[in-house]
Amino acid sequence: MKLKLVYIFLVCLAGLNLFLLYTNVQRQNEINNLRSSNSKTTAASTPILSKEATLIHPDIALKPDGLSFSIIVPQNSCSSCLEFEVPNINDLYREYPDQVQLYILGQDEQFLSPYGFTHTAQVIDPMKPVFDHEFDFVNPVAVITDSEGIIHKFYAAEVGNVEKSDLFYKRMNSFLNAIY
Repeated sequence: MKLKLVYIFLVCLAGLNLFLLYTNVQRQNEINNLRSSNSKTTAASTPILSKEATLIHPDIALKPDGLSFSIIVPQNSCSSCLEFEVPNINDLYREYPDQVQLYILGQDEQFLSPYGFTHTAQVIDPMKPVFDHEFDFVNPVAVITDSEGIIHKFYAAEVGNVEKSDLFYKRMNSFLNAIY
């Protein structure tokens, strides 16, 4: 009788173990599905550009010697991003007007005026590729390039990420201060 109870207990324990293993696999599959859907939305909201990319737009000027710092603002940028990007751009441009180049990807040169932009910007053709890699402009982008257009530093504004914007422009201010 004792042997029978031990056998029943072991069978129940094995059945419970199989049930828990099955539910664990199901939950892991749900987690993986959520992660993959989250990474797809993150990639769409924050484009990443390969480090091997090159700036190729014919209207964007590259310095023949040294580094160029270019900020490219697409006209389809979200307004909340522009509200915290433009003051940082203004501050940096005010300090280093000869080192910072600002481009508007679109047709309207007054596009940034409602956000408080107070300097000049060059309008560039949005139909021409900016980089030698496929890239969807959704928010302002800043790049540091060499005389060949090879990108050494890439920054893309993110919706609601004021801290990232502030940190980037402070770092660029410090960088430009050190080399000029």
